[in-house]
Amino acid sequence: MGFLLAAVGALAAAAAAQAPICAIDPQNATSRLPQCAWYNSSLSNHQRANALLAEMSWAEKISVMQGAANPRLQIPSHGFSEASHGVAWSGRATVFPCSMAIGATFNNSLAHQMGRVVAHEGLAKHWNTHRNALSFFAPNINIVRDVRWGRAQETYGEDPVLSGVLGASFISGMQHPNGTGSAMAVRSVAKHFAAYNLESNYAVKNLPLSQYNGQ
Repeated sequence: MGFLLAAVGALAAAAAAQAPICAIDPQNATSRLPQCAWYNSSLSNHQRANALLAEMSWAEKISVMQGAANPRLQIPSHGFSEASHGVAWSGRATVFPCSMAIGATFNNSLAHQMGRVVAHEGLAKHWNTHRNALSFFAPNINIVRDVRWGRAQETYGEDPVLSGVLGASFISGMQHPNGTGSAMAVRSVAKHFAAYNLESNYAVKNLPLSQYNGQ
C-alpha cells in the first residue's frame, strides 16, 4: 500500500508540474490560453464537473482529493477548516453555541441560519485574505452512544432523527445560503459519517465493526 501511494504521489507531482493547459479568466491576453471549461459560468455545474473529471488522470484525482493543488488544471489547494459552531482558525468570527446546545433547541431553522452565516463569513475571509479554506468539517453528525467519548458536545446528541434533520438544515444553509437553486457557496464535509470514536491513529487503524455496534 505504501508503494502504491508513493507511486500515485509521484505521478500526481509530475502532472502538477506541467504548465497550465487553460486559463481561469476567459480574457487571458497574457497566456492566450482558452478558458478552462470548469471555470465557465455559462455551463451547468454538471457539465463543468464532467469536463474537469474527463481531463484528470486517476493520479490527479487522488491527489486533489488529498488536498493538493494542480497548476496544470488551475486547481488551487484551499485545504480544510472547521465550522461546527462558526468559522474557525481564521481570526475573528461569529461563535455560536456548541452543537449539543443547538440540538437542545429542536430548531432546524436556527441550524439552517447558522449554516448561512458560516458560508458568508467563510467566503468573506477567503476573498479578503485568500487564506481561509472553502471546505469545512461541519456539521458533526455522530450519534452519541457513550459520553465518555469526550467530543459529545460537537454533536447534536443521541437521537438519529434529530441529528439528521439538524445536520441537513445546517448543510443546506452552508452550501446554498442564497437558496437551494443557487450555486454552492462552500463545501460541507459532514463528520464523521459512521463509527468514529477513536482519537489516535484513526487514519491508519482498521477497526472491524459489528452490525450491533453500527446500529
